[in-house]
Amino acid sequence: MPLDFTRDAIKKLLQEKPWTENTDYFNKQTVFKPKILHTVSIQSETWIQFCIDHYDLGDHMWEQSQDYYSDETVKMINDNLSIGRHKYNTYAINYGRQPQASSLLKKLLGDDNIKKMNLNPDYLLVRLILKLPGQGVAWHVDEANTFFKKFPDLVADKQYNTQHGQTVRYWFPVTDWEDGHMFQISKTILWNYKQGQVYQIPFGVGHASANAGFSPFYSVAITGIVNN
Repeated sequence: MPLDFTRDAIKKLLQEKPWTENTDYFNKQTVFKPKILHTVSIQSETWIQFCIDHYDLGDHMWEQSQDYYSDETVKMINDNLSIGRHKYNTYAINYGRQPQASSLLKKLLGDDNIKKMNLNPDYLLVRLILKLPGQGVAWHVDEANTFFKKFPDLVADKQYNTQHGQTVRYWFPVTDWEDGHMFQISKTILWNYKQGQVYQIPFGVGHASANAGFSPFYSVAITGIVNN
């Protein structure tokens, strides 16, 4: 439910400061400086049209706890909910979690782009994420749960290294940067980017995104294994 904006509710929030533990957790992290790793060749219009043509294959998601999250992540989410995150400001349509959508997006990405990123095509999860104006994904860390559920034969250590190589999480925008669109990795806010510019989001590193603009914000998250 949305945060109660009464005087007493705001006073209680400022006194209890439920964000303190999360702030302390991220302040202890080593700062990661993202850089452009690759530039994939895409047609923005095709990815945007995918959201309409395959609307029924999208998962409608928002900030909420899931059974497969770690205890630490569940606490972080619950803290976010207590300070005002809810269905109406963290909503996004996430394509790729469903098998059919995953297969279609992998095909849309194309073999040439997969090779350019040096990723193993047999272990790949491509997700197209649509955030409408006013929506955002709260500050969080990734755990690759969906990826490892999709490929249960993979065995990973604490550094996400598997028997087939290192697991990575990549991100790229579908369109050039627009006013009000923001993606932050560690202490760096990405802006003025171009479509298809690929960045890495290391597992365990804080990141978030927001659409404070006037137009939809389309981005792609890729989880895969780098070829040895």
